[in-house]
Amino acid sequence: MPAPNQAHAALEDLVFASVAGARLTQDSPILPDVWIELGLGADDALVDLLLTPHRRSSALALARALDGRLGRAQEARLAHTQGIVAAHLDLRDLIRAALPLTGWWQRYLLVPDDVAPTGDLVALLADPALARAIREGLVRGLEAQGRGA
Repeated sequence: MPAPNQAHAALEDLVFASVAGARLTQDSPILPDVWIELGLGADDALVDLLLTPHRRSSALALARALDGRLGRAQEARLAHTQGIVAAHLDLRDLIRAALPLTGWWQRYLLVPDDVAPTGDLVALLADPALARAIREGLVRGLEAQGRGA
């Protein structure tokens, strides 16, 4: 395991890197510090997050949608005020439950086609051929930058 400073530097390189010209995590609705915090923690490390709903939605609607995707609001310690949702999430829940609720996820991460479901990474990865294609695309992007995989 790398030393803490080396691990932090490696995660910063990954978070601030671009793949095929796109700054994947930089352009996401998740701040780089959150990605780094989750990356440095154990697999099940939990992070306290403040989530802001889209301007055409409400904190209550966001909390309900997140609760429906998580199925364990008490463990996630979901709470909301008029404009913010507080949540206690690990990396898996952030990617599986919270990010798919964002417009960024729908527009930029997963481009729908006639076959693939819009924005549902779990459904996409359940198909071995699509999962392989996603992985190969990411690896090609990293290799094009000389980062390897």
